[in-house]
Amino acid sequence: DKDAEYPISCSVTMSFNFDEETEIYGLAGINNYHGTVSIDDLDISFGPIGVTKMAGLPEDMETEDNFLRILSDVNKIGFTGNAGIEGYEELVLMNPKTGSVLCFVR
Repeated sequence: DKDAEYPISCSVTMSFNFDEETEIYGLAGINNYHGTVSIDDLDISFGPIGVTKMAGLPEDMETEDNFLRILSDVNKIGFTGNAGIEGYEELVLMNPKTGSVLCFVR
């Protein structure tokens, strides 16, 4: 968010995956998530997101909660050819009005 900082626990990994551009799924840190997605040009919107209910360390759970909250806030999608490293691509999910941004590199 524009005026907020969120701690990130280094002991968790997040992922974001598309399944034929109608389903999303991934790892939110501790738990797996899944849901539906609609993409129209640079606009992205999500249906309800389901999450498994495993527990983890408090700082890992806080990181996961922040990730899921920001994911549900984004409404724009963008891709770059590389993330500054040859052979890698970057996916950016954002909400320009609230300042929420998630970046994924593959």
